Amino acid sequence: MVMGSQAEILTIDCTSGYLETIESRLRELEQRWSRFLPDSDLSRMNLGSGSEVAVSSDTILLVETMVEAWQLTAGRFNPTILPRLVWTGYAASKLDVQRASPLPDIDLGWGLELSAIRIDRKRQTVTLPLGMVIDPGAIGKGLAADLVVNETIRAGASGCLISLGGDISAAGASPEGAGWSVSIEDPFDQTKTICHLNINLGGVATSSTHSRTWNADGVERHHVIDPTTGSQTSTETATVTVFAQSGWAAEAHATALIIGGSGDFERYADQHQLDAVLVTAMGDILMSPSLSTSSPTSQGVSL
Repeated sequence: MVMGSQAEILTIDCTSGYLETIESRLRELEQRWSRFLPDSDLSRMNLGSGSEVAVSSDTILLVETMVEAWQLTAGRFNPTILPRLVWTGYAASKLDVQRASPLPDIDLGWGLELSAIRIDRKRQTVTLPLGMVIDPGAIGKGLAADLVVNETIRAGASGCLISLGGDISAAGASPEGAGWSVSIEDPFDQTKTICHLNINLGGVATSSTHSRTWNADGVERHHVIDPTTGSQTSTETATVTVFAQSGWAAEAHATALIIGGSGDFERYADQHQLDAVLVTAMGDILMSPSLSTSSPTSQGVSL
């Protein structure tokens, strides 16, 4: 387990012992980016809200990527909703309730403008505006997978795929030579597959209102927060899966699509030229045009 997810690593022509290096690198990124660790770069930035905080170069890249994702999705991806996420009951790790998000004892905002974050690459510091705290959410998993896949290829592997809880980044040669085969499961029947696609480079991510759920005051809640309201999204969407040029971009677009709902699916997917699949709570399936012509299969494919 890493970043709260089951990790799967597939490599082609990887040097002996490098799998341990991959695992170690993923755990290093988790130590730097987890909101549940009090000494992580992320927690130190949040606790130091309003102050300049020295962080690793990895974390500089993470913050830059979050700002880019916020811009890319016109604000639908907004990591400043952390206070609202905590308020709805997602303060502690679902794997270890003793690990809770440390937050500063000040008035905190949400749905804020990320352009106000100051990043100093030369000094290797980040300054969050006073009252802002952030949580990368699934963007952290996607970026971590992207980084480690690229590092593995540079280390000499001819191909690599990393899956963190089913969210994928891949590059290079695949086992069968025709791209990495990825299947989208039916969220209501995991023995069935909606469609499949071969990818040569990029990321795949799924956002769901059916995962990471909990009960608070007798109300079932989920982790998808609409930054325009500060409340969990009332979308009728059950899951969205997105294929994109990177793992982090797939995560950002999946968040944007699930918040936008089925009514905005076609416009958004077309605007960003995405291959994507949306399943509503009633089981209706929407696909981008390129995927709607692929042949569904009745058997799930294990990556």
